[in-house]
Amino acid sequence: MRVFLTGATGYVGSRVANLLIEAGHEVIGLARSDASAQALHRIGVAPKQGSLRDTATLTSAVQSVDAVVHTAFDHDLSRFGEAVQTDRAAVLAMLDGLSRPGTRFILSSGSGILGDTGKEVIDDAAETAMPVADRSGRAAVEHLVVDYGRRNKMHCAVVRLPLFVYGHGGSVFVPALFKAACKIGYSGYVGAGANLYSAVHVDDAATLYRIVLENAELGGTLIHAAAENGVSAFGLAQAVGVATERSALSIDRNEATTIWGDWLAAMMAINNQTASSRARSLGWRPVHEGSILNEIAKGSYRLPPP
Repeated sequence: MRVFLTGATGYVGSRVANLLIEAGHEVIGLARSDASAQALHRIGVAPKQGSLRDTATLTSAVQSVDAVVHTAFDHDLSRFGEAVQTDRAAVLAMLDGLSRPGTRFILSSGSGILGDTGKEVIDDAAETAMPVADRSGRAAVEHLVVDYGRRNKMHCAVVRLPLFVYGHGGSVFVPALFKAACKIGYSGYVGAGANLYSAVHVDDAATLYRIVLENAELGGTLIHAAAENGVSAFGLAQAVGVATERSALSIDRNEATTIWGDWLAAMMAINNQTASSRARSLGWRPVHEGSILNEIAKGSYRLPPP
């Protein structure tokens, strides 16, 4: 397939690009700069200059492809609302350009839109997995993709990543916890640290994108990319503490907001767990299950000796 990939130089997208090329697909990547274009050339991706704000370019770029994998998103948490609006406009522009029966559109999303899952582990096949469209801006984008696929006889899927995507020393939340621990001198967790999360290694996540692209059902489908559950806030704080040689200490919600900012503090004060029965029914078999805490404490995130 000819695949248009956004976020092709990013943490998840770059690994998706490599796997798609290895599988024999032709990949065209959105490049925001000359440097990004050169980076794409080096890994065998044909660059297309533009950005998520350039909706006309996006519509034009996807008219000659078989599929779109949309992994790009602005993770500047201080401008989350603006990022969601930009994302929605970009998604709609690409769907309109791709709108032909049989084409494929894969949207990358996140389990944060579920909010606090409490004692539940929300499976991707459960009715409760799709929140009301206005729950957050990103939930509305998910509904847009699923509904568009059903109306236009396209193969559309939402791949929803858990809060903690990890591996190779990267991601969003894990480095943020490291940065905070190094700055304040300890590794914090809210309250008793009993909140539980799901996680996935970035390599396993990338594999799932390839599988979903090649096997997406006609219409619109939600797929969870959770490889492990039961990852506690206390366990995360301990692992970060081991890696940074700091103690793990309990903090209250106000302290968490001061240290991490509003959005990350909110996520670290809830439970957020998902299950992936649909992903596994497609043949997804994560190879890094149960390894996030060890990876944080002793793997790619560990600080080098002074």
